[in-house]
Amino acid sequence: MVRLSQRDLLILVIVCVTIAAVAMVLAVRPAVRSRVGSGAPPQAGTAYVGSWRVLQRQDNAWYELDIARAGSRFIVTVPAVGQSVPYKLAGGKLVPAVKGDVDFSLQYGHLVMTEQSQVAGQPGPSETLQPLAVSQATADPQARQNDQVEQGVHVIQVAVQSWAVDHQDTYPPVDVVVPGGSFARYAQSWPTDPWTDQPMTPGKGQGHYEYTVQGDSFSITGYGANGMPVLTVP
Repeated sequence: MVRLSQRDLLILVIVCVTIAAVAMVLAVRPAVRSRVGSGAPPQAGTAYVGSWRVLQRQDNAWYELDIARAGSRFIVTVPAVGQSVPYKLAGGKLVPAVKGDVDFSLQYGHLVMTEQSQVAGQPGPSETLQPLAVSQATADPQARQNDQVEQGVHVIQVAVQSWAVDHQDTYPPVDVVVPGGSFARYAQSWPTDPWTDQPMTPGKGQGHYEYTVQGDSFSITGYGANGMPVLTVP
């Protein structure tokens, strides 16, 4: 039997501990790399989504607006007047997806709304908005479901307006604005009924929507809890 001195025994223990530590590092590093690499990058334009308030309210008819995402589009809504406009991300800014004269940009955590100038070479007037805290009402499940209905209405609104762009500025007939079929592709991702987790369908019950069209105008109403209308656009 080989008898080791205290010095040799100490060296052997150090070598064993070192080997074990190296093996542990090599085993953990691939797993860490896998976890880090599997995370999906945040969607471009996410920072625009939320509610915003004008820093210094003046004599305008509104002072708050909401920005929601609908597929690749962004829906800018002015609650005070019930008006919603689809936007798209271009060059880091939000610009009108259909028609409009106001752009949005982010500067130091604030939203800057800039009107297109009527004079070449001159900057248009702008307004600065600050982010608002998320409403406490969203903590209520029913309020969240109603919010989902509102978002779904905006998605369908964008689809209807996009259809019109491709069809000589005419809006689709009622029987076309349904999930599935050729129209649904304009919605990118068709909205879901929050009570059934199925695609939203026409109707007046909770989780449904009603689309009407007459000449050069249309309307979409979303129905929330207990079949109560929660939003009508445009």
